[in-house]
Amino acid sequence: MRKTATREAKLGDWAPLTLLLLAVLAVRSPFIFGGVLGNDAAYQAHAAVTVLNGGLLYRDASYTYPPLYAYTEALAIAALGNSSLGWKATSQFYDLCSMIIIYLIASRIFNRNKALIATALYGISPLPFFATSSFVSFDSTAVFWMLFGILLLLIKKPIPSAVALGIGTAYKYFPLILLPAALVHLSTKRQKILYAATSIGTVAIIQLPFILTEFNAWLNNVILYQVNRPAFGASIYNLVTLQPQLLDVQNSLTFLSPITLVLAFLLVAFSEGKSEFGLLKNSAFLMVVAVFFSKVVLFYALWYTPIICAFAIALRRRVFALILIPFLTLQVALLLGGYSYASFLNLQNALVAAYVYLLTSGLILIWLMHDRLLSTKKRNVEN
Repeated sequence: MRKTATREAKLGDWAPLTLLLLAVLAVRSPFIFGGVLGNDAAYQAHAAVTVLNGGLLYRDASYTYPPLYAYTEALAIAALGNSSLGWKATSQFYDLCSMIIIYLIASRIFNRNKALIATALYGISPLPFFATSSFVSFDSTAVFWMLFGILLLLIKKPIPSAVALGIGTAYKYFPLILLPAALVHLSTKRQKILYAATSIGTVAIIQLPFILTEFNAWLNNVILYQVNRPAFGASIYNLVTLQPQLLDVQNSLTFLSPITLVLAFLLVAFSEGKSEFGLLKNSAFLMVVAVFFSKVVLFYALWYTPIICAFAIALRRRVFALILIPFLTLQVALLLGGYSYASFLNLQNALVAAYVYLLTSGLILIWLMHDRLLSTKKRNVEN
């Protein structure tokens, strides 16, 4: 009798989340079965079809990303066909799974009610909504593994967490940015070394077959292209010029990208980040810095959107409102700019939206920077 009651209670705990996921999926359905914006989806599909036809990635298809997404989408296309639905299935599935992870993270740190609010906040966030449903952005794959790595770290499973972070980085590079936040959260030197070695080793193992078979093709596509990649999209470097534009712009200021990220790493290293809440804030801070100062930032706010949703609900109402307004505004600005740009409707509108994005994301960056500085000062005083 007691076991039955316990089982019913557990099912009841999941019922609101299930309804929320179904509601989000229902709202997205017209866009999922609709058309595709931009050219990225076709680029990804070409690589996936090449793999399905027995070709080797990088050698038989130019592909400038880590390998896992091409193979994952190949499975979706094999099951659903080389159509817009087959193209969108992987990113949409991972995005819905990310909502589950947000719920589990927030449930552990706060409570189920706040976790449901955090998940709903992500569910109604316009950026992941349209990025996965219309633009077919595959960032959701890496976002899921990044969030899963954070969750595993919170439940005291550092090695599986490191593996998850490595798998995410084999989809897209940005999850590895969270490595310093994870290392600060861990207690012992041995744990830190094992975590770093496992996460980096996982990335290397997944890349190894391509390194051994077609090293030059892998090097040119995966490494050299990213190093030499020009500024493209709504980046801070090609917007703060006398002739701002959204097209490819070579700008000497892009050397600031790695410098600012290193400074952010140092600030996190000296902050109070061992608590569960501290891990989330450090993770959000690193991602916002990486995106804001990146050479290419259009849509990259997808990287930190779920992390902010996971902990914003714990803020005081006044602070929550002050953060929520720019948080949602920057997403709308990105979508308006991205839609105008991808559809070639009005590049001037896209440019204006890009400035709104920079302003709003800059406000979030200032808030997180101030918070991390206070945390670092507090730790230094206690020591």
